Amino acid sequence: MSRNLLSRIRPHHNPKPNSSSYFPFKPHIKRLVDEVCEILRTHHQWEETVETRLSEEEIIPSDIAHLVFASIRDAEFGLKFFDWVTHRPYGCSLDGYAYSSLLKLLAKSGVFSEVETVLESMKVEDKLPTCDALDAVIRAYSDSGLVDKALEIYRNVLSLYNLVPSIFACNSLLNVLVNQGRIDIAHKVYDEMVKRGDGSENVSVDNYSTCIMVRGLCKEGKVEEGRRLIEDRWGKGCIPNIVFYNTLIDGYCQKCDIEGAYGLFKELKLKGFLPAVETYGALINGFCKGGNFEAIDRLLAEMNARGLKVNVQVYNTVIDARYRHGCVVMATKFLRRMIDSGCEPDIVTYNTVIYHSCRDGKVQEAEQLLEQATRKGLIPNKLSYSPLLQVYCRQGEFVRASELIIKMTERGDNPDVISYGALVYGLVAAEEIIPSDIAHLVFASIRDAEFGLKFFDWVTHRPYGCSLDGYAYSSLLKLLAKSGVFSEVETVLESMKVEDKLPTCDALDAVIRAYSDSGLVDKALEIYRNVLSLYNLVPSIFACNSLLNVLVNQGRIDIAHKVYDEMVKRGDGSENVSVDNYSTCIMVRGLCKEGKVEEGRRLIEDRWGKGCIPNIVFYNTLIDGYCQKCDIEGAYGLFKELKLKGFLPAVETYGALINGYCKGGNFEAIDRLLAEMNARGLKVNVQVYNNVIDARYRHGCVVMATKFLRRMIDSGCEPDIVTYNTVIYHSCRDGKVQEAEQLLEQATRKGLIPNKLSYSPLLQVYCRQGEFVRASELIIKMTERGDNPDVISYGALVHGLVAAGEVDVALAIRDKMVERGVLPDAGIYNVLINGLCKTERLPKAKLLLAEMLDQNVMPDAFVYATLVDGFIRNGDLYEARKLFELITEMGMDPGVVGYNTMINGYCKFGMMMDAVSCMKTMMKRGIYPDEFTYSTIIDGYVKQHDLDGALRIFCQMLKRKCKPNVVTYTSLINGFCRKGDSHGAEKVFGEIQSRGLVPNVVTYSILIGSFCKEGKLPKGASFFEQMLTRKCIPNDVTFHYLVNGFSNIEQCMIHKPGNESWEHEASIFLNIFGMMISDGWVPRIAAYSSILVCLCLYGMLKIALQLSDKMVSKGCISDSVVFAALLHGVCLEGRSKEWESIVSCNLNEQELHIAVKYSLILDQYLPKGVVLEASQILQTLVDDYRSHEKEISDLKVQQS
Repeated sequence: MSRNLLSRIRPHHNPKPNSSSYFPFKPHIKRLVDEVCEILRTHHQWEETVETRLSEEEIIPSDIAHLVFASIRDAEFGLKFFDWVTHRPYGCSLDGYAYSSLLKLLAKSGVFSEVETVLESMKVEDKLPTCDALDAVIRAYSDSGLVDKALEIYRNVLSLYNLVPSIFACNSLLNVLVNQGRIDIAHKVYDEMVKRGDGSENVSVDNYSTCIMVRGLCKEGKVEEGRRLIEDRWGKGCIPNIVFYNTLIDGYCQKCDIEGAYGLFKELKLKGFLPAVETYGALINGFCKGGNFEAIDRLLAEMNARGLKVNVQVYNTVIDARYRHGCVVMATKFLRRMIDSGCEPDIVTYNTVIYHSCRDGKVQEAEQLLEQATRKGLIPNKLSYSPLLQVYCRQGEFVRASELIIKMTERGDNPDVISYGALVYGLVAAEEIIPSDIAHLVFASIRDAEFGLKFFDWVTHRPYGCSLDGYAYSSLLKLLAKSGVFSEVETVLESMKVEDKLPTCDALDAVIRAYSDSGLVDKALEIYRNVLSLYNLVPSIFACNSLLNVLVNQGRIDIAHKVYDEMVKRGDGSENVSVDNYSTCIMVRGLCKEGKVEEGRRLIEDRWGKGCIPNIVFYNTLIDGYCQKCDIEGAYGLFKELKLKGFLPAVETYGALINGYCKGGNFEAIDRLLAEMNARGLKVNVQVYNNVIDARYRHGCVVMATKFLRRMIDSGCEPDIVTYNTVIYHSCRDGKVQEAEQLLEQATRKGLIPNKLSYSPLLQVYCRQGEFVRASELIIKMTERGDNPDVISYGALVHGLVAAGEVDVALAIRDKMVERGVLPDAGIYNVLINGLCKTERLPKAKLLLAEMLDQNVMPDAFVYATLVDGFIRNGDLYEARKLFELITEMGMDPGVVGYNTMINGYCKFGMMMDAVSCMKTMMKRGIYPDEFTYSTIIDGYVKQHDLDGALRIFCQMLKRKCKPNVVTYTSLINGFCRKGDSHGAEKVFGEIQSRGLVPNVVTYSILIGSFCKEGKLPKGASFFEQMLTRKCIPNDVTFHYLVNGFSNIEQCMIHKPGNESWEHEASIFLNIFGMMISDGWVPRIAAYSSILVCLCLYGMLKIALQLSDKMVSKGCISDSVVFAALLHGVCLEGRSKEWESIVSCNLNEQELHIAVKYSLILDQYLPKGVVLEASQILQTLVDDYRSHEKEISDLKVQQS
């Protein structure tokens, strides 16, 4: 690896904790992430549930944080997860990609204060956001009108990455700049887009970009410049269309150049463009300004001739123009013409007529029109009421004006600043009232914070305006808090502090609740403490409960307890109730989350009768707490207690307890509880059914899970998408792909919306089976249904392709996902690099690492471990060692996986001293070797014929309380066998069994090979049959050892039946082999046939058939014994009727008789009660053969 590439590797400032089994895209990761998101959305006590779930998979939360942020849609849940990940014990900092994923979520949700916080944190931690994250922020700021913020991020992208943001982000920025009249800056942005895009593969300017700029120039009256811009961009990503012409025509009309507009109108028709309704509308609007109704009529006639329907906007423009030019009668006629044409007037039409009626003093007519609009289902707005309000005020009818305000409110049309402004203006004009005197009422009545702030600005900045009092400020605070405009809340609080005005308690209550409900717990705590110090009392019980809730949800139980204790202290003995049932229940839930269920129980007992009346909710919380900490006995004890105390368990009570039993697989208890629910008339809900179905599957009770699903449907409870997802997942796991596909289709037909948990299992199983076309089709299907594949979906596909050896296809998929705007993460790069290294394409792997660094996706320890392993596989230990040492020097923690990879390399090259030294280094750095570390070194010593060294490491392993696994023991067995100490090997084998471990095919093969080489053939045969008894499938190595061992004629002569060594009388292998040798068979054929007999009698027909085919390919002709064995295997599988399609029979009469002879011997080994079908079939074949021979003989006699 070049030094240039290595120099670009930057260390993590906060190295991740180790997780030896972590692998970003194991097939179940996508399901796990969606499961975490579902828990976040549906569980109040999600932290412990998520912690437990991730612990089960041995995954660190920070490693999947970016995937969670990418999958979850609610910013509140995203922030809660972020706080939990970063503040949990042993929590670690997020990487740049996780921060970027969070940024996109916050930007999409418009939580800009948090966007700022995250960007500042990344700056402090020296972590770069990805380009697409900054694109999302630019778009969000632009769409919200925060143009300066959007520009700041735009400039950051230019300086950080030396490129312009995506075309979508730039277009959003251009749009807001043009809308706010900042054309010069817009032009600079556009020019930069053009400069960066021209000559490059990436399109940085499209039709929409140019159209925005033309619209901006037209707004400034620079229509000719707009035309030139179109001409300059012609063919360079800009294809002029009718929209461009509409914009230019409208521009001419806006600057009252109707001749220019009409000239362009004629030009576009000459060029073959067909004017659209919008084209005519823009031109008619221009003629309306000048009152040229003849031209308008001509254009309307032309539209009619072309079959274009005049829309309501055009009619409204003409009606308004007629009124403004004094043509009231013609306006009325045109309104009738509009209705006759089938075009229904909208609220703008009514507003126009109401305005002109009020202007002409026809107040009653205006009132009737407003009433008529309402009856037609139209929603009046500020322009509907303002004319009437103004005319009432002009006439001094303030009571009617106030009544109209009340009428608006009753209809749900809350008055805005314009409506109030009309009334206030009338009152002020009549010298009745000062605006600041009613400001608090306006803020209390208005619902839109934007209008509230406009009214505030107007009141405080008008001539002779006066400052608001504390009550008005407090009323504004409540409005802003309710709307979540926290930046303005801060500003108002600061202004009040400067003006020495105190906010009211209820205003501060509203602020506390708003901050708490948005997860901004520190801000909420600050206001809470202000209330304590300012008023010497706790905020309202509602505000305190909101604060308690967010503290508990974020795991800050100690602070929550202090708040609760303060509430209790201030409430006891006073008239005001400061603590209610809900307060106590929140605290109990928090304690249960921490596993302190007993403390929760004591809290309830302490508060009993002091504003706390325990109810079923308390018991539900405690039962769930016991179940979460796997104390099912405590949960059931409490369940019995609540019934003794006269409480009736609710569905939620049973649900919590059933969920606890599901974890342990106690289905008898679950059935009892379900029966009890049924007896009490409680309907089991879909969540309970889902939990039980999933538990049945997880504990291997597939048939019972299916029955329970039918029971669910029969009870009238409709399965939801979670039900389908559960069954789809387990169907895929069991290889029932077609069933899973049908379930997905069924869910869609029922109107359920499939999610990532629905598709992922199918994607993974397709990839495992090598059906990559189907996997790709499923990705397309997801896209068509609006469920765009994300980095997790693509990751599952890439992982499956690499696992199947299709690395090139996986790389093509990576290219495709980038085209669709989904950037690969460290996990996908890791899988691809791993695939390239395994196929010995190390140069390509290094290029991929370089690309990874270019994309600012910082490699983690697993990526580097993969590369180190790649060098080792390539036989280049020097480069592997250099890379490993470099990343440790740079402060990156390789973790146990990285160290294991390097140790494996040393062992592979026989450098045992270096391997042990590497293990000691990792221990010095606080990384403890796992069973893989020790097993690798033990195996290394064995392969160097140093059994003592292996045993020394084994003793160290035991001293450090690291449990040996079957691989460890197998390596030791190999060591003893290599030394010729089969007795020692058997002792180790006995140790495997005593520890409850299951020997694998390698273990058995090593032992069988050793016994066969030493001439202890009965022992070898015994271990072979033991292997089959335990359903351990042998491989070609196993067969090779047996055949070679039993092919030695001298050994076969030594171990004849009757010899003392021939002691295993019950051995099928030895008995068949001995009989075949006695009957004169060649030892090699006898050995193969004996293996086949054992495979068939032990239920391994598939392996037997494969071995039989290999025998034929090696020149060993299938014989009578093989046929008899295979026939027995077929019959034992219950497929006797189809034997001819499985086994071919080419035996003559003599061979058939031999087959019958051996078949009768094999019958002795069949279980009692089994029908002897194979022997019957063989006897039938003999009889048929004789009959056929007799027919031929008779025919010959007749012919002679």
